[in-house]
Amino acid sequence: MATTHHSLAEKAYQYLSEQIAVGRLPAGTRLSDVALARQIGISRTPVREAIMLLVAQGLVEQPAGAGPQVKALDRRELEEVFELRDVLESGNAAVAASRITDAELQELAGLQARYLELIRDFRDRRRRNPRAAGSEEVGVLDLSFHLKILRAARNQRILKLVGDLRILTHILRRRVELPAVSPLRRLALNYLGHGRVLRALRQRDPEAARRAMHAHLDWAKRFHLAAYDWDRDAGRAPNADVPDYMLQVLTRLEHGAKAPAPVAGGRRPWRRTPTRQRRSS
Repeated sequence: MATTHHSLAEKAYQYLSEQIAVGRLPAGTRLSDVALARQIGISRTPVREAIMLLVAQGLVEQPAGAGPQVKALDRRELEEVFELRDVLESGNAAVAASRITDAELQELAGLQARYLELIRDFRDRRRRNPRAAGSEEVGVLDLSFHLKILRAARNQRILKLVGDLRILTHILRRRVELPAVSPLRRLALNYLGHGRVLRALRQRDPEAARRAMHAHLDWAKRFHLAAYDWDRDAGRAPNADVPDYMLQVLTRLEHGAKAPAPVAGGRRPWRRTPTRQRRSS
């Protein structure tokens, strides 16, 4: 009976966290355990437990005198999550440097090779059509690269501290834009950051791996914070929308499965444009 109850609470948690991640439960949405229990097809008790877990993780809040609601990630929290990632992933990369297998290194190299192919394809398509969109597979490859290194350290406590990788994936799911940085440049900088990490892992150099991961995450943090500021100044909410296909892939990656085949279809690498006009109030 206890196992069944735990499974139902996990089912409710999985449902709610994914609905929040893809934007179907946007910031400010009130969470009714009665309505959610009806949607999921379970009783209210496991739903309430799932909501409490999301409160503990910072994805849901309970304002005084009101029911639980989806929490908007503010700038300070976004910064803190990246700081947490830096502490965990940089240290994890150092451990992984001495434990990663040749097969895992080959998998990471394969991800890098595919990432480069997508960058070149995106470059060519942008030359023909400046408004061409990037491939969803890029985000999958990015996430997979980080998850494989996390697992290569073979430290279950690190995985547990990351909260079953929910904090990591929640941030990587944010699709952000910054007009001062072209999408192609962002992809190239991300590719180069991964390349430095991979080179240190191949050399089995823990300190080099730590430094490379720190530099990569520091760049990512500054980019995301600048994009957050840009959205805020323009009066837009940060975009956390994710296509259903990518959500399915991310869920598989979180549980250690390989990603399915894709469907068809300096210090400061950016600078705020000083002449940009702010949205009038």
